Amino acid sequence: MWRMSRKEGKAVLLNGKKRKETYVLSIPPFLVEDFGKVAETCPARVIKVN
Repeated sequence: MWRMSRKEGKAVLLNGKKRKETYVLSIPPFLVEDFGKVAETCPARVIKVN
């Protein structure tokens, strides 16, 4: 779902749509729990699951 940007050295959300300064991706309900776990372990705390 992410790949590292060679230019910026940051993770890029694949297939995300840019809204202002944030990338947004709709995920199917069966992946919400898994993405929630990813968000909890993100060291930069930049992943949000709503």
